[in-house]
Amino acid sequence: IKYLFNCLSQLSIVLQSQVKTVKISINSILNQSKLRELAKPVTVNQSLGHFISFSRQDILKVESHKMESIPHVDKAPEKYDTYEFKLPAIYEEIAAKALHENPSIRTQSLEQMREWIAKDPYIKKCRTDASFLIRFLRVKKYNVPAACALLQKYLINRQVYSPWFSKLDVSDPTMVKLLHDGFFIPLPDRDERGRQIIIYRFENLDSSKYTSTDVFRLQEMCYQTMFDDEESQIAGYVCVFDYSGMTMQHVAMFSLVDFRNFCSLVRKSVPIRITSLLVLNMPAFLQAFYEITMSIMQAKLRERFRLFKNIEDLKKEINVDIFPEEYGGKLKIKNIMSDFHKKIQAKREKILALDEMYIDIPKDMNGDWFQHDSNGNIEAGVIGSFRNAKMRHKIEENSYKFTLESSYKNFAFNHLHESDNIRSQSLTQLKEWIEKDLSIKRCRTDAVFLLRFLRLKKFNVPAAYASIKKYLTGFQLYSKWTSNLSVDEAPLIQLISAGVMVPLPDRDEEGRQIILYRLGAIDPDIHTAKDIYRLQALVYHVLFEDEETQISGFSYLVDFAGFTMRHVTMFDLLEFKNSAMGVKDMAGVRICKADVLHMSWLLQPFYEISMMMLSPKLRRRIKFFNNVQDFKESHTTGISKIFPSEYGGEKDLKALSTEFIKKMETRRDLIASLNDMYIEVPKHMKSEWYQLDKNQTIDAGITGSFRKLELD
Repeated sequence: IKYLFNCLSQLSIVLQSQVKTVKISINSILNQSKLRELAKPVTVNQSLGHFISFSRQDILKVESHKMESIPHVDKAPEKYDTYEFKLPAIYEEIAAKALHENPSIRTQSLEQMREWIAKDPYIKKCRTDASFLIRFLRVKKYNVPAACALLQKYLINRQVYSPWFSKLDVSDPTMVKLLHDGFFIPLPDRDERGRQIIIYRFENLDSSKYTSTDVFRLQEMCYQTMFDDEESQIAGYVCVFDYSGMTMQHVAMFSLVDFRNFCSLVRKSVPIRITSLLVLNMPAFLQAFYEITMSIMQAKLRERFRLFKNIEDLKKEINVDIFPEEYGGKLKIKNIMSDFHKKIQAKREKILALDEMYIDIPKDMNGDWFQHDSNGNIEAGVIGSFRNAKMRHKIEENSYKFTLESSYKNFAFNHLHESDNIRSQSLTQLKEWIEKDLSIKRCRTDAVFLLRFLRLKKFNVPAAYASIKKYLTGFQLYSKWTSNLSVDEAPLIQLISAGVMVPLPDRDEEGRQIILYRLGAIDPDIHTAKDIYRLQALVYHVLFEDEETQISGFSYLVDFAGFTMRHVTMFDLLEFKNSAMGVKDMAGVRICKADVLHMSWLLQPFYEISMMMLSPKLRRRIKFFNNVQDFKESHTTGISKIFPSEYGGEKDLKALSTEFIKKMETRRDLIASLNDMYIEVPKHMKSEWYQLDKNQTIDAGITGSFRKLELD
């Protein structure tokens, strides 16, 4: 101990001499005669209460897992660190082709992201070192606003779900035991594409000892250990789920809500590129859940899944030589976990220091901020969003003045965090981003249009920007539903006149726009599903111009009276799902309330699946009524002055339909101008976005059409 103290003292003197870089070789120190003696076992006096033993091998191991320095969390430091690409040339080539990365874009993107962090009013403390920020940029392929939105979601969810993300300490006995059990196995060697392989081995998870929180915490701690590996940032991860030995006790560990939330967090707010998911030994009791999951998953994600019956099948997909012995490789799980444990220990303080980052979360946003994926199905397909370029075409651009009554202004401030100052700054920044985005060729930049997205995202500018790009992209990819909309389109006028979809002129007590759906009024002999989807696109675009609706949102009354099997067969399952996703993600509808009347038994299976996938907040907004009388009793005020007589009111349904048709007439030119907006859609998105034929069978085995449904 005396010799070690002397050595540390000499090192302290060297550091104090302001030498910028000091490299110490443990081997050279051990060659000194004094430390050779230290390398021998040394017993500390028993009065210290414990026994310590040093060996030459233990000291040598420190060289490969040195304790890492702790980055600061000052959001606007006086000086930022610089980045230097140090990986082999093969990774530079992958980064250029797959992530659109080059030194110029990397430098510009880091500067822009740091500037945004410094100016963001919610972020109080955040790492700004290049190693941290570049993981977000790479996962979003240098789409800076999307990377900013991802970082913001990451910071928020670290606090909202703190039991899973905070105080991740490798010295926690539970974490140590679960780690060494070999449930989560990060392989030390990479595959031929340079990817990090992770094995989830359920046979090694003791369901009687651990909870789902233990599992989630271990996974997060391990991922945080690997996130600094630039090879993985560039090449991505391969996850192998081995369900051998999985039982219903394992399933019972995870509540459906917690499992869905955690998967959503990993997908939407964790900077990780999972390029392949390999499933091995799927038990029969998980098959149904797997098929439902696959049926609602986008095509790109489905392509990343591979299902294998056994290890022999797995060997055909991937080289198992780098796997543990249990999979035909040469490694021992015990040794893998022991080495990875040392790697975590070297990053212990760095991981714990993540808890020092902080973002202000408005109370009403807890757990609900960024419920929609800021990048959604547009997976970073735009290169270099911030290169200098001027807007090629602009549609009318006006200065903005808030003209609504004070009740809406107060609501906007309390619920959307809108103030004159925030509104002005957000509009300026959003316009600037649109103007610099080379993929956006023509886009409205008037305040009413932009505020629609800013209010939807509660003035989170990166999320609003991403939402606009989803809107423009979806408008082109769903062209059969959105192109050449006209207020004179005969089938749509017929549907409104029949009362299929009627926006009521009077608002509810919360100032929300009420839309009445009477699905049983559809005539299957005259109208098609395409007519229904085009009707929705037309109606919503008329209503989106109302700032009252932008602020207060929508309320729905959906009546299934008269809805029969003939109506069901009108709709293709895949198209119906895409339409719902389009309304939620592309159109950006704020659903504040939904009352459902006369729910048909035909829709019960779809209702159960939908409710399982909805967030708790949305589920709480849906109420079901068996009849009109129950509906009337639940609304003690306002029904008589708002709703048609069929629902306990005094209004005439035909007159309400006619009134809305007249409103559409006043916005004829605006509807006609929708086709003027244009965004370049990457080729890979054109082929992947919802392009399945309506009678095509989804991979998971659920047929994408009801037209061939045979009834017994």
